Amino acid sequence: MKLTKILLPTDFSAHSYEGLRTAAALAHQSGAELLIVHVIDPAGKLGTWPTTDEARNHLGQLLLATQPACSDVTVTHTILEGGTAEEIVRFARQQHADLIVMGSHGRAGIPRVLLGSVAARVCDDAPCPVLTIRPKVRLLGETKAWAHRKPQALEPRSPGSHTPSST
Repeated sequence: MKLTKILLPTDFSAHSYEGLRTAAALAHQSGAELLIVHVIDPAGKLGTWPTTDEARNHLGQLLLATQPACSDVTVTHTILEGGTAEEIVRFARQQHADLIVMGSHGRAGIPRVLLGSVAARVCDDAPCPVLTIRPKVRLLGETKAWAHRKPQALEPRSPGSHTPSST
């Protein structure tokens, strides 16, 4: 599959930044443009800022600061407004995105039923493949990290244990 446009939705969480690292690496390897979007959901967090203009200005600054580590990737930043999953899918269609890479909080069970899952809804309706990035292990408190298994130390074999028996 030839990647020309990779869409990265961000909510500025640690999960989104994990997605950014993956999306940037894929864009770097394939020469694809990276489309970074943030969706303002009128029913969501917007009410915590004093005014809409102030909120948009703050979000715009956060969005522009969301940059891949490699400087050779072409990046376009866009703020969308509406239902989060619906706007991500609509924008992916409009831009003819080849891949959506998004961080996921990895909720399951009751929290997922109560809160819903933007990533799951995007996966259901997206016009292209969706790669979700989520943490593997929860450490103390809110800290999350990727877990890597250390190689097991091999036990030294006894001198005759690997030779075939002579009987």
